[in-house]
Amino acid sequence: MTLKNDPLVSVCLPCYNHESYLDYCLNSIVNQTYRNIEIVLSDDASTDQSLIKAKTFSGAVNIRVFESEHNMGVSLNANQCANQAKGDFLAFSATDDAFFSTKVERQMAEIMSDSTIDLVFTLPKLIDEQDRPVSKSIRKELFQSVPSSRYEWLNHLFFFGNSICTPSMLLSRRVFDAIGLWDPRYLQMQDYDLIIRALLAGFNLKVIQEPLYYYRIRSGRKNLSSYSKQRIIRSKIEHLNILKSNYGSINDSDLFHKIFPDISRGPIAQMKFDLAQICFKKNEYLQSFAKDLLFSIYQEPTVVDLLIQKRSFYPSDFYDLMGINPAKNSIFKLTKSIINRFR
Repeated sequence: MTLKNDPLVSVCLPCYNHESYLDYCLNSIVNQTYRNIEIVLSDDASTDQSLIKAKTFSGAVNIRVFESEHNMGVSLNANQCANQAKGDFLAFSATDDAFFSTKVERQMAEIMSDSTIDLVFTLPKLIDEQDRPVSKSIRKELFQSVPSSRYEWLNHLFFFGNSICTPSMLLSRRVFDAIGLWDPRYLQMQDYDLIIRALLAGFNLKVIQEPLYYYRIRSGRKNLSSYSKQRIIRSKIEHLNILKSNYGSINDSDLFHKIFPDISRGPIAQMKFDLAQICFKKNEYLQSFAKDLLFSIYQEPTVVDLLIQKRSFYPSDFYDLMGINPAKNSIFKLTKSIINRFR
């Protein structure tokens, strides 16, 4: 139920070739229990009948449809929606997915009752191409321990990647006003980057521990997040660049310690070196990040001297580490004795 003075929520729908699912998606939004809603749909030069369906859809909710002359990709299309939205709060959905009827109401209740919360997500419920529930779980194990602060979230996102059902997002417009929109360079992990940037800027998020978003699993690897050789390679590149541009650029030692409390306070270069130590013992993504982080801090002579004095890390050790290929997991074989010295 919506009160007369409830804020306008813009439900933003970046669309591309989803004619088979568009009615299901739009009807789920029209039937929201939260009534002060507009729909902003941006069609990214679909080659099917998506645009025609959107323009001819009739419902109780105001819908505004925009179209791109050329295919721009998911990030720029989502940005088009956000730029056209009139609400102070924005919810997003892929147009092959759908909302539970109480989704927006529940998310707005969280935001309106806690002024410290700016982004709200939910758990997903999987459906197939015929709108039937899918029995298998999705990332269930990653939601068993939910971080409670933005620093814990930043730590969790760094070490474990994105465990949030990001298409379920509802957020305050002030988040975009502060950090900007989606980075158009990213195709696979644009939501991961956006969430990290929001948290680093001081905004807080909450995940409602209940499925309120229908996430469609499609056959033939048609989901953007599904596995293929090309997507895996792109994800690796994007993941590394997101870690570098966000975590690698932190120069506030207090913030760094709050995100990584196991790292002792000290000069920021020393703290980054200690983080690299930890990452060298983790997965391929973090090993690659560790090499890049070391490379970025080691250019200053004062840092070279600092690491010799505080960590017994010599230029020969640096050159050894720079010659290792994380993809072959050789870090454990070639530098075990070096890394163990820095503990």
